[in-house]
Amino acid sequence: MKDKAVKFSAFLALALTLLAAGRLIAPAAETKPLQSSGALAKAKKIRFSVLKFSGLRLAEVITMLHDESVKRDTEKKGVKIALGPNAKHFVDAEVNVDLKDVTLAEALERVAESVGLKVEATETELLLAGKKAKP
Repeated sequence: MKDKAVKFSAFLALALTLLAAGRLIAPAAETKPLQSSGALAKAKKIRFSVLKFSGLRLAEVITMLHDESVKRDTEKKGVKIALGPNAKHFVDAEVNVDLKDVTLAEALERVAESVGLKVEATETELLLAGKKAKP
């Protein structure tokens, strides 16, 4: 019986990880320069006095930032944040950042940089995407 419980726990952990990855991975969308995105404009209005992520998975950080954006958004819609299609393998990357007095946009930039990604914007969401190699 104990062996079945261990196997079920391992299966459940894997299923939850895959589910989280599927929820966080965005389909390919047309990105815009950061200056012209509606999602970015909203992210620049949402402020945090302190943000500290120590050893958290990127998937957890994205979820936490989105949830906080909903709480702090006057419309209570928040900012959709996702991993771009070329960054799905970063879902378990470890995030270690300690930030003070930052906007959501600034926080996402720092989180992205800490794991080797960059922020791209569509009109409706902010994507953490892989950096393109320089020729």
